[in-house]
Amino acid sequence: MNTSKQQRLVTSGILAVAVAVTAATVLLSSPTAAPIAGPAAKPAQPVSMVPAPPEAPPQPPPQVEVVFALDATGSMSGLISGAKAKIWSVANKIVSGQPQPIVRFGLIAYRDHGDAYVTRSFPLTDDIDAMYEELMGVSAQGGGDGPEHVNKALSDAIYNMQWKPGKDVVRLVFLVGDAPPHDDYTDTPKSYELAEAAKERNITINTIRCGGDDNTEVAWRRIAQVGGGEFASIAQNGGVVAIATPYDEELHRLNAELADTVIAYGGADKRSRLLRKVSRRKSMEGATAASAASYGGKVGGHMKDDLLSDMDEGAVHWNTLSADEMPAEMQAAPDKKAWISAKKQDRKQLAEKIRAVSAKRDAYIKSEEASRGAEMSNSFDGNVVEMLRQQAASAGIVYE
Repeated sequence: MNTSKQQRLVTSGILAVAVAVTAATVLLSSPTAAPIAGPAAKPAQPVSMVPAPPEAPPQPPPQVEVVFALDATGSMSGLISGAKAKIWSVANKIVSGQPQPIVRFGLIAYRDHGDAYVTRSFPLTDDIDAMYEELMGVSAQGGGDGPEHVNKALSDAIYNMQWKPGKDVVRLVFLVGDAPPHDDYTDTPKSYELAEAAKERNITINTIRCGGDDNTEVAWRRIAQVGGGEFASIAQNGGVVAIATPYDEELHRLNAELADTVIAYGGADKRSRLLRKVSRRKSMEGATAASAASYGGKVGGHMKDDLLSDMDEGAVHWNTLSADEMPAEMQAAPDKKAWISAKKQDRKQLAEKIRAVSAKRDAYIKSEEASRGAEMSNSFDGNVVEMLRQQAASAGIVYE
């Protein structure tokens, strides 16, 4: 083969390869070209446009309302003294539930016809300091003739206490005494009829008998059974168990410091009432001061009618106050907003410190109570807390 022919053949081959490559490239790059190999492509799936479900609104905190109906005749002096010593401990334990409840207390002291009074009532309130002050004014006098006017106390508790409505409210009455009711009186319904009325209103009546009177036990058991509550029997003096802890001294000091963050404002009467509470807090000693501090820490240091507390609740704003309504220290502050902020920060830090120490104290007391099981089961506060633990479960409140 001559050279010219060889060159033509080579050139033809090169051209053929180029055409084939070009054709393949065009075929592969064509948008309508079918794939050469592999499974058929799946059609695109539509994108879901269903919106996310809205977040559930926060649930309001549960509420616990407790009314103590206490026999205040002469034979009850030991129990009343014990109640005064233990009321802050009881309040501290009630507010320790999870979720943390809003707590209100009421108090009824009762005696009988012919005594200085038949009943003396203090309405349900979240002002625990005011209720404590009222309790401190209750003394044990009168009586001596057997039955007391228990039914007037029950009637006051059921009908006059302004219980809050709602399914998340735990309503408890603790009837505490050592004498049976005067079911022969006609100025009120009989005790079991009042217990029925309480149950219809979702008010649970618990009874705690002091001493060993058999007639009282019969009546107390019937009232508790009809009223949906529990019966307990304790010593005549209330069987109060005093538990000192290594943390009491520090909490005593912190209780006074927390009281110093209170800002009394408003009119003269309002300021005077609040300053009495502050003075009483600072004069507390031992376990009472420690329990009051622990309670204060758990509620963020709030004290009813204090300026900081009322501001948090939206009841007042500091810049709406006149000079006469401000404490002298606030009047003298060149920057009142900064002064308020500093007080808030002090209270917040103190409340955090108190909560940390209180957690240790609570654990210590829990251990001590476990080791003194028989003593606690025969004590006023032990029975109150145990009944509360069982009955608050209906509102989803858990107590350790």
